[in-house]
Amino acid sequence: MADRVDSSAVYRFGDFVLEPAQQRLTVGDRRPVALTPKAFHTLLCLVERSGDLVTKQELLASVWPNVVVEEAILARNVADLRRALGDDSSTPRYIETLPKRGYRFIAQVNVVATASALVDGPAAASNSKTVDTLQLVAESPVRRADDTLLEAPELKSRGNRGALRVFWVLVVLCVAGAIAWAMAR
Repeated sequence: MADRVDSSAVYRFGDFVLEPAQQRLTVGDRRPVALTPKAFHTLLCLVERSGDLVTKQELLASVWPNVVVEEAILARNVADLRRALGDDSSTPRYIETLPKRGYRFIAQVNVVATASALVDGPAAASNSKTVDTLQLVAESPVRRADDTLLEAPELKSRGNRGALRVFWVLVVLCVAGAIAWAMAR
């Protein structure tokens, strides 16, 4: 099994701070960014391997272990992440799509030695360092978040609402067809 997340590691990119131990993403003046647990885990996998291709299969295996899910769920997860980060797939600043293969986190990532550095302010800045991609991968391979954390249910996707609409349209058409057939007899 993969190593556990280093509880003291904190990642900074753009205006964002990613704290794996706290399962928290904040922006600017530490305002929390709402993410589902699966979206958070997807972001963590990408950030930990910043600059490298993370295949769809690797993400699916890491975020949804021992569960068979379609790639469309991963694509939806990444779309939700892009929305939360204010990113755009056509001109990405954070997540680059490599069609048919996977995704790459392309923003500069700084690793802060401890979570307390966030509270300590400027004095703690000496604890942070910029890590190039190869060094980041060597120090922090893809790891799963702590298994003891409870996961909130995923938000319903728009696809479910569309399928529900189609279902009701079909029900109405069947009822109308049955009525027309009965009247024709």
